[in-house]
Amino acid sequence: MVKQWFTLILLLFLLACTQKQPETPENPQNIIPSQPLPEQNREQQEKIPQSSALVMIRDSLAFDPEEVYLTSGNSVTWQVSSNVEEKIRIEEAENLFFSDTLSANDLFTYQFQNPGVYEIALANKGSAMRVYVE
Repeated sequence: MVKQWFTLILLLFLLACTQKQPETPENPQNIIPSQPLPEQNREQQEKIPQSSALVMIRDSLAFDPEEVYLTSGNSVTWQVSSNVEEKIRIEEAENLFFSDTLSANDLFTYQFQNPGVYEIALANKGSAMRVYVE
């Protein structure tokens, strides 16, 4: 009886090993994805103009994100991280606007009315970002 079971298991194993496997392309790099890869999709979504945006000012005094895409008439809100220990001020390069002095957890919002590219910086800190308005 054990010999019959052993023979049956051996036959099933051999049958499974001899079945034709699906063919894989020789050069998988030529495969074109039907949908964008996640990192491509994220990058494309970031460049689609939004109706509003939130930009964090991290404890390293860096903007996150460093680029924002808006349609005209919409706003950006900057929020200072709770870990920021020094007072900061946000300003636009052409003196279009500047914030009051901001501390941890403070918010500043500006509505962009006209299309253009706006250079935004932390006054006297060197950190910068861009706002693209269509």
